Amino acid sequence: MPKSAVNQSARRADILQAALLVFDRHGFSATTMDQIAGQAGISKGSIYNYFSSKERLFAQLFADFVQTAEAGGLELLSKPVSASQRLERVLEYWFQQLDMIKRFGRLVLEFWATAARQPMGAFNEQYRVLYNRRINILGQVLSEGVRRGEFRADFELPVAASMILGILDGVTLQSILGVGATIDAGFLDSLKRAVLTSLKLSVDLPADREAT
Repeated sequence: MPKSAVNQSARRADILQAALLVFDRHGFSATTMDQIAGQAGISKGSIYNYFSSKERLFAQLFADFVQTAEAGGLELLSKPVSASQRLERVLEYWFQQLDMIKRFGRLVLEFWATAARQPMGAFNEQYRVLYNRRINILGQVLSEGVRRGEFRADFELPVAASMILGILDGVTLQSILGVGATIDAGFLDSLKRAVLTSLKLSVDLPADREAT
């Protein structure tokens, strides 16, 4: 990679890191590009060489965060296992990432809220891309399970994928706000049992969990 491209990539990463600190400190609405530039040690004009607006910068920050969180999950799903095991791995990976998501909790909530307030804005557009990618991943797992005879065929795949994702997002919201049930290994076991029970005529659980 040419040196200039390396420098540009490093500068972009510095801007995103500075923006993360400032957004977390002040929130999206109160943050200014001048504050981000000051945190990054560059001029405000330099930021606009990389991001056309504060909205685009925040949307990219959130997208990078989600893509980092998803990367390990996609690697797990590449393993040659059954669809049921793939679905369990999706739920287990969500559980593993929950602490990291909670650390960015205020930004996650602000992103959701801003996307809702701006139905035609950059946030909503970014959220649709991220949401559709997650739905597609779940849909592929469910479709594979139906095709292999692991899951029942009498449900709508998009509806089932949307319901599972809705459960995960809802529990994530509760966890960020510190309300609801304790999200621990026992909760994860119950969640996997509930999801698989809804998809299968029977559920085969490990012997050491059958008594729980």
